[in-house]
Parts: sequence; C-alpha cells; structure tokens
Amino acid sequence: MKKRSNSLMIVPMLLMLSGCGSWPVKSSIIEEISPTILLYVDRGADKHLEQATLIPPLREEKKRMITANVRLMKEGRIQLNQKYYREMKSGQLRMLFISKSLAREDLLPIVNTMMLDPEISDRLYLIVVEGDFLAYLNQQVEKQQEMIDFYLYKMLAHYERQGEITVTNLHRFMEAYFSPYADPQMPLFTANGTDLIYEGTALFRDGKMVGEITALDDTLFQILNRPTRFQKSLPLPERGVTLGSLHTETKVTVQPTGDVKIYIEGTGRVEEYQGERDLNQPEAAQQLTRELEAVLEQKAALLVKKLQQLRIDPLRIGERTLGPFSQPYTEEAWKAAWPTMPVHVDVHLRLESLGLLKMKR
Repeated sequence: MKKRSNSLMIVPMLLMLSGCGSWPVKSSIIEEISPTILLYVDRGADKHLEQATLIPPLREEKKRMITANVRLMKEGRIQLNQKYYREMKSGQLRMLFISKSLAREDLLPIVNTMMLDPEISDRLYLIVVEGDFLAYLNQQVEKQQEMIDFYLYKMLAHYERQGEITVTNLHRFMEAYFSPYADPQMPLFTANGTDLIYEGTALFRDGKMVGEITALDDTLFQILNRPTRFQKSLPLPERGVTLGSLHTETKVTVQPTGDVKIYIEGTGRVEEYQGERDLNQPEAAQQLTRELEAVLEQKAALLVKKLQQLRIDPLRIGERTLGPFSQPYTEEAWKAAWPTMPVHVDVHLRLESLGLLKMKR
C-alpha cells in the first residue's frame, strides 16, 4: 500500500498535484532556450549515490563529464559545483537518468527531493537506463557530439508530443504514485558504447521498479494507455504481417459484475505480407483479418494479466470505476480486487490494401 505518512511529501503534493491521468503537453520557451542539464544517478559499490553530469550546459567549451560520490542528492550538487568554475542551477535540470539497479530500490527519497526543490520544473523528465550510460556519454563527447544533452532533451520532448513511446515527467510520476487508482511508469532505455536504445516501459509499485514491458507488448501498452492513438507500424512476425498507419480507439469499462472489458477498434492497412494466402480473394482477406484480431486480443489480454500479477494498474483502469451514481472502490478494496478481475479484450480491425498478388512458387 502506498505510504502517505510523510508530511513533507503530503503538503507539496496537495499544492502541486491535480488532474486524473491525461495532460496536455505544455511547452515553455524559457525551458527550450535555457541551458539543458542532465543528471545520471546510480548506486555505487560503497552504497553511496554516484552522480554524473556533462559540462558546460551550453557554451563554446570542450564538453566533459564530472562525477560525485555522495550520500545525499543535494550533497551531490555541492560536489559538482566545486568541480566546475560556474555554478550549476537546479532550474537548469531537464532530465534525470536513473540506473535500472537503483530504480529497483525505493526511488521516493530521490524523486521527492526533486519535487521539494522550488527551482526544479515539475516537467523534469525521468528515465530508467540499463547498461553503461557513462560510457555512452563519454563516447558521444569523444565523437564531438557537443549538444548530446540538448539532443536527448529534444528527443524526449518530441516523443512526449507524438505519444509513440512512454515519456514521464516528475509531476506525472508523483501524481500516479499518490493516486489510489494508478501506478507510475517511466521509459526504459539501454545504453551501450555507441547507442541509447528505447526498450519499453519500466513499471513501478510503491516507488520501486517491479517489471518492464518491451518489444511488441510495449506497442500494445501504448494503445491500451490512450483513448486514441496513431501507430506508424505494427509488425506481427508470427503471421508474416506488418500493419501500418494504424489508428486505434480504445474503450475500457468496468462492469458492475467486476469484469473488465476492453474494446479496441483499429483502422489501417497491410504494409507487408509474407504468408501463403491469396489476399485478392475476399474470403482469404477476411480470414486473415479475423486471425490478426485474435492475435491482438490474446496478446493484449496476456499483457493486462501481467499487470495484474504484478499488482499494479499503470493503465488507470481503477479510474473507470468512478462515476456520479456509483460507489467508488476504496484504495484498499481496489488493490485487493484488481489482481483477480476477469479481463475480456475485443479487437475489431478495418484494413485496407489487402488486394495483394499471391506470388507464384
């Protein structure tokens, strides 16, 4: 059960947190043009916090990395400032990268420290990263990618607007943490020597990372997580099909019986087909469509079942139980009921470009 006993957390939450899970993406000219700072935090072998950042934020000087080994987050700021001739302001912080191993611990002391700092924007991006992120940053600096921190910030801002991947900021994470009917999530990236690759969504319960969603499951998670969505490409290798320009509308309801019904309506086209059917035949095309619907229904149901097994509700299904004429679940009642609720998924597809020529063999 989520903790609410810490008065230091409760007061700023009451002042700052509002809304029910759907936010317009705000932009700030000041944030766009101001120096961009990223901060990476990991747990060192001595159990201290290892922090790292790139300097200078935006100046015509050679980029380099500075690090600090501390016990407290604010202690790190002091150490980092002592290693650079210009003071770095908290208000310049735009991205907080957290190691996957640290994310599996309780992140609330770290995230709450950020929330309590009046200089830090509540639109601070939060990211979980696996692998050697410091080696990746050093490699980018050696390649003279002087604007790598700014590029990462613009990438996250772009995908926040497009909605193609999970993007989370400080406000959304804390709002989900304190909501009785939601659980936080963060984007999950993997860093190697040359690339930073989006892997999927890191799932949290009570401030700790408890699971992840990757590959095709993450695409389905994005579809389930938004009432309307546009997916450029959706490959289904087991059927030899790639769907493209897929527009989906998702409706989730909780029945009085306690059953969860998920209806997904999708409109798109077949961009690739490597099967045996002659899709010029209407019957064969219809049969393929029905098979694709069944595949998506099964995968979506298994994904929701995984969330139930983890005892988390990042899709905010619990919010569907709220209404003017219904008795809402208490937090304890919802947490007890959600893991065993029956889930029914119905997918309906309307596909174009099915008139493909069957290749002779």
